[in-house]
Amino acid sequence: MPSLNNSVMERLIFPICDLSEQLRITAHVDRASCSIRASQSYLGILRLLKQGLMHDLLTGRVRVKIEELAAT
Repeated sequence: MPSLNNSVMERLIFPICDLSEQLRITAHVDRASCSIRASQSYLGILRLLKQGLMHDLLTGRVRVKIEELAAT
């Protein structure tokens, strides 16, 4: 922005958390990131498993019994 200069920026107040709170926030974000990575990894495994199972079913390698499907 053209009107955003040093004199304007000097008057702004930016709240900053104390170090202990910053560390707690960082720990929460790290745990969430780790959980997301683990879920993404598991999703990749499940997708590969599904792909393999679909291949087996579509090629006739695994037979599907109609009676079992009707019971569920």
